[in-house]
Amino acid sequence: MEEEKIEFYKLLNDREKVLLKDNLIKKEFKKGEMVRDSTKSCIGVFVPLEGKLRVSIISDEGREITLYYVKPYDTCIFSASCVLSNISFDVFIQAAEDTRGLLIPIRIFSQLQENNLKVKILALEITNERFSDVMWALQQLLFLPLQQRIVMFLYDEMINTKSEELKLTHEDIARNIGSSREVITRSLKVFSKLGILEIGRGRIKILDKKELISLMK
Repeated sequence: MEEEKIEFYKLLNDREKVLLKDNLIKKEFKKGEMVRDSTKSCIGVFVPLEGKLRVSIISDEGREITLYYVKPYDTCIFSASCVLSNISFDVFIQAAEDTRGLLIPIRIFSQLQENNLKVKILALEITNERFSDVMWALQQLLFLPLQQRIVMFLYDEMINTKSEELKLTHEDIARNIGSSREVITRSLKVFSKLGILEIGRGRIKILDKKELISLMK
């Protein structure tokens, strides 16, 4: 049963499991579709079963930076930020791939939290973990040189996709690390001249993995 993939399902009693199952909503989002933005402030807790979501923030100048990704069976807690205390900043959640999953309505999630202390504690633990991801992303933005942020991002993508040929545009990289497309293009050209990368239309191939790793230090 798909509901058993939800992180806190095993913490529920029989009555709560029935309540959850009877109120789950199956949702699908196309790649690029917004799950949460300024017009969709609180949709509920979303648990992707396939695909992944990208959580980001946008500065007043319009610069966007990726905070973290929500992968299958993770709990997208910030999609229910209206039931979390002390969340005072806007996050944007977008489908990074075609994504399908289960949505727990706010009313049901609030009820489970209120009546089951274990669910409330787990929700707080997930929130704390995500704040750690947020702080790491901001630390990189503030303290690491741009070229180091680029190579770290490319290395992570190589590990996550298990491929040295990455389907990425310059805009994708800029959006993920909080830079501009023009700056990314200039940096990638430098890496290309050094023989580290091969740049194509909508793709980047890592030619020298050893040298890429050395630039991360």
